[in-house]
Parts: sequence; C-alpha cells; structure tokens
Amino acid sequence: MPYLKSVAVGIVAVIIATALYVLAAGVYINATSKLEGDGAIGWDPVSFARSRSGWLIIAVAFLVGFFWELHGAAS
Repeated sequence: MPYLKSVAVGIVAVIIATALYVLAAGVYINATSKLEGDGAIGWDPVSFARSRSGWLIIAVAFLVGFFWELHGAAS
C-alpha cells in the first residue's frame, strides 16, 4: 500500500510541476511581449514534450513526490 500511495503522490507532483511550468511560461511570455512591443512570442507545448529537458522535469517531479511520500510512510 505505501508504494501505491507513493505513486499517486508522484503523479500529483507531476501535475503540479506541469501547471507551474505552464504558468511560469505564460508569465514570462506576457512580461517579455510587453517589453519588446508588437513582436509575437509563442510557446509550443509539443516542442517541450519532444525535448529531453521536458522529460527530465517530469521524471524529477515524479521521483521527488514518490520518494517524499515513501520516506514519510516508512517513518
């Protein structure tokens, strides 16, 4: 049971990390577009999904959530 709970916490951590990344990207795009004027700045989520850094962020978020809960369940 602790492993199932740890996997659930890991999945929640991935969802939170993804939401925070999208929020940060939106804030960054909004802030830089106002500074530069009329230039169009876009963010392509497909290119993020194909990049290795995207998968690294997802894996790290899952592992942190998983081991955080697993350590809490063990003590």
